[in-house]
Amino acid sequence: MLPVSCKCGEVRYEVDAEPFDVYVCHCTERRNQSSSVFGISAIVLSDARRLVRGKPKIWSRHTANRGEIVCSFCETCGSRLSHPDPTEVTLSVKCGSLASPIALTNAYHIWTQTKLSGVEVPEGAKTSLKEPT
Repeated sequence: MLPVSCKCGEVRYEVDAEPFDVYVCHCTERRNQSSSVFGISAIVLSDARRLVRGKPKIWSRHTANRGEIVCSFCETCGSRLSHPDPTEVTLSVKCGSLASPIALTNAYHIWTQTKLSGVEVPEGAKTSLKEPT
């Protein structure tokens, strides 16, 4: 069980599944969104999520590859919680919203062509210069 919460606790949900992928995204957008050097997301099946408290606000924007990304966040504190897949099959949970940290041992580092200099990707990690296909 993965408990997920915004910073103020107004929105909470649980994910009753282990992530099947973990991404460390080095793109400019993720740096802006996370106010950090990269963003980390755990990919789970959407139907494993159960809302416990509150209701996230939804915002969407166009992506660099002409798609659309849907973002859920807390309207009170602004914490980004997840990116629901438009097909509603998967959910990208922002790892900063998890109650317990997850291992990054097998994380897939994406958009490495725009990573900040000095940021080291672990040797042997799976990588992609841009968005994986």
